[in-house]
Amino acid sequence: METKRPRGRPKKAVSDRLPQFSIRLPPVVKLGLHFLARAKGISLSAAVQAAVTHAMRTEKFQGKPVIDLLREARGPDHKIRMPTFSDQEAWAEDALENPGILIAILPDSLRTPEERFFMECLELVGRSNAAHPSLLSLAFSGFRAGAPAEAVATAFRETEADEVQEDDDSDKGESLL
Repeated sequence: METKRPRGRPKKAVSDRLPQFSIRLPPVVKLGLHFLARAKGISLSAAVQAAVTHAMRTEKFQGKPVIDLLREARGPDHKIRMPTFSDQEAWAEDALENPGILIAILPDSLRTPEERFFMECLELVGRSNAAHPSLLSLAFSGFRAGAPAEAVATAFRETEADEVQEDDDSDKGESLL
């Protein structure tokens, strides 16, 4: 007896799946996306991606296309045109999942006053700390309290020193066992 092949396309590996993102659109815009998808012979998701990518190349902010701002945010050592698509995706996922990294790569004119204060603090403690959640928390609390950036940086350094000391103490305890 012959076994039937499963219907549809094979499932993608988890590593190949793009993250989901939900949006609300007016019906007329959604209808326009259906038209675009049909005209290009692509899925609705691909139509949204094509429309957003087109907008990123054509819409200008600070006199530059948005895609160029992304390239600049990556820095001179990391160009958007990297050898593998997955590297670009990992970088973008990190930025979307970590508020500190996202704030650090935003153009200054898009930052809120609170985010600009975070950047002042980040410059004082080193940009490599952008992903550290306690810095973001301390900076936002300090901003609301009217504290100077230097005080937040000092508090962050002390917090870091305490965490390192706790790690050292826990390592010593493990070696005694």
